[in-house]
Amino acid sequence: MLVSLSDVLIPARKEKYAVGSFNVINLEYAIGIVEAAEELKSPVILQISPSILQIYRFAPIISACKKLAIASSVPVCLHLDHGKDFNTVAKVFCLGFSSVMYDGSLLSFEENVNITSSLVNLAHLHGISVEAEIGIVGKDEEDLSKKTYPQSKATDVEEAARFTEKTKIDALAVSVGNIHGVNTPNIQLNIPLLQDLHHSLKIPLVLHGSSGVIDSSIQSAIENGICKINVATRIINQVNRCLLDHYQDKTHFHHHKELTNEIILTVKKEVKNRINLFGSSNRA
Repeated sequence: MLVSLSDVLIPARKEKYAVGSFNVINLEYAIGIVEAAEELKSPVILQISPSILQIYRFAPIISACKKLAIASSVPVCLHLDHGKDFNTVAKVFCLGFSSVMYDGSLLSFEENVNITSSLVNLAHLHGISVEAEIGIVGKDEEDLSKKTYPQSKATDVEEAARFTEKTKIDALAVSVGNIHGVNTPNIQLNIPLLQDLHHSLKIPLVLHGSSGVIDSSIQSAIENGICKINVATRIINQVNRCLLDHYQDKTHFHHHKELTNEIILTVKKEVKNRINLFGSSNRA
């Protein structure tokens, strides 16, 4: 069933588990994610970035994911990841998304508040949840975009409190040592800062850049208010290994469906791994 972000995160905050938000790169990813959630009876979030929407010309990939969500036996939220301008975020309101993230973290506090508030007002009229970000979750230093991507900036507790009060957002992405695009799990999160944020804010908190965080730190984060955990790099790495194995071991394929099925199974396996870690199985 298709649900909003608030529908899955409010129970998660109350019962101290997190819902996985998994990036959809293509239809194989979406199928693998939903099948994993159904088999473990877990709510799940399908998130699509603006760059993927551009590749698929918006409507086709959104329509496919929406149909998967509606037909699913578990709650599925369809979420826009890292929308960075008002027009892009507003455009998807009528295309089937049940949740959006507006990322104004690089703007001034006042600009971020003004644009986010406008989007919240519009989104809530359509029953759509809104996630925003305070602080900056940076990228892996080895990433090719390091020259243009800003460094991390930890979330300020007082600023986050003022922001959530002014904007009425449904969830807040925070920067507590997490970094986008890290391939090896070796990061320990700043749990004391997260505890302060959790005690000061009354809304679900979101962890981006989870692939580089060690499992024990993720579990501590869930105990301290993290209700939505984004996963992308970890799954992409597993799919890449799957593709490499096939191309190295075989000179040709009898049919492309062989590779399609392998990608679905690879995604499903890793999504199940994360669902079990996040504690969301048997919550649907």
